[in-house]
Amino acid sequence: MVICKQCGTDNPLGRLFCGKCGAKLDLQNMNSHKVAQSRQPLRIFSVLPKVLAGVVVLLLGLVGLAVWPHTMPLGRKGDKSDGQKVANALRVMETAKAGRVLGREFLEQDLNAYLEFFKAEDLGFKSISIAAMPGYFRVRFIKAARPLRPAGLTVEPKISYDLVCVPIGGRVMVRTVSIGHLRCVGPAKTMTVRRLMTLLRQCPEWATLARTEEIKSEQGKLWLSVKGK
Repeated sequence: MVICKQCGTDNPLGRLFCGKCGAKLDLQNMNSHKVAQSRQPLRIFSVLPKVLAGVVVLLLGLVGLAVWPHTMPLGRKGDKSDGQKVANALRVMETAKAGRVLGREFLEQDLNAYLEFFKAEDLGFKSISIAAMPGYFRVRFIKAARPLRPAGLTVEPKISYDLVCVPIGGRVMVRTVSIGHLRCVGPAKTMTVRRLMTLLRQCPEWATLARTEEIKSEQGKLWLSVKGK
């Protein structure tokens, strides 16, 4: 507001003459409180970058928490001799005669030992593990990311992928995919499954598993039958 020197009336900014007495207004004769109010938007704009930076940091923190990895393997743990049972059974299935169907029951601890001692490192993972439940099973892949060295310290972050799989006949439908605690949907889910399947297809056992006739998941065990080539 501009105060008229002639009659003392407050006039809104933008006027050149007093609305009461008509005297020419002196723009330097402004109400100090109103001057402060007129400058308020400038102060808002000055703190806006800090507010935006805070929002960005908060969002990054939320994303970080969402993708925070699971670091514990799933299911029961076995030893190397348990894993050898699975390796031997797959070798027998590989040599099955044409037209013959061979079925085997694999205990959860045997499968996890096989994945731990025979497969995980070859595929570039810290661990691969399975937990079998009635009608479905879960698979967890834990991978070491590139080490970080903040302030001279070495930090080895991890990435975990969790898949919930439902066997249907001789195939497996991936129902859900999560990276850390973050559920993947749409293209993100498709890309993650495709990336993991590309790695699994590099395994020598894949040619045998591709001939699977039936998969059943029960509490603590999987049933697998394969047709000879």
